[in-house]
Amino acid sequence: MTSILCAVFLLTGLAAGEPTASNAATPVAMWEQFPAYSRPPVFASTTMVTQEKERPAPAPTPAPAPTKSQAVEERVPLIGAAVDGGVPDGAAASIMVRPLRWLRIQAGGMHNSISPGIRGGISLVPFYYWITPSLNLEAGHYFPGDATWIARRLTPNRNLDSLFQRVGYDFGNAQVGLELGSPRGAIFFLRAGISYLATTGRGVQQALTDRSLQAGDVKLTGVIPSAKLGLIYFF
Repeated sequence: MTSILCAVFLLTGLAAGEPTASNAATPVAMWEQFPAYSRPPVFASTTMVTQEKERPAPAPTPAPAPTKSQAVEERVPLIGAAVDGGVPDGAAASIMVRPLRWLRIQAGGMHNSISPGIRGGISLVPFYYWITPSLNLEAGHYFPGDATWIARRLTPNRNLDSLFQRVGYDFGNAQVGLELGSPRGAIFFLRAGISYLATTGRGVQQALTDRSLQAGDVKLTGVIPSAKLGLIYFF
């Protein structure tokens, strides 16, 4: 009897200690949902950070080349035309060249209701802007012309006609001005300063009522205030 009880207890203990097939497969099935790592995640993250730091910075993108329209906008107009009126210039029209933004050179013709003339000059413009001052130097010459109609309006004495039969003069202007408008288009200007005049009075002998007196041509010079108003247009 005792032997039978010992055998029963021994079989019971072995049955309790031996794992079943389902129990043995359970740990394997649990770990299959987690993928295997070739190295620990900590080291993998460090490598990724190192590679990110060592990645070269992208090369800067070159600025696009200016288009044709932008190049045209930056171009400074070279040729222009000007009209103006004032004293002692009279009415004038000129062709203007601008080799530099701050420099203008002009030449043209004039008329003072007596005779035609010619004029040339330069202008220094410090700012390429819609409003700017200017410094202007000019020289002009009026050819001799008949101004007896002026003498006849001033006095009924016909003896003075000889003084006005050949009237002409030379002049030089030094003026400062103010310009308003587009430096690429139309510009209005006002200038004021001083002018030097030189002329020759002819026919003095014929104008004398006393024939016993002798007189020749008289040269006259002087400095007078001057001003003008005008318009410039650059093409």
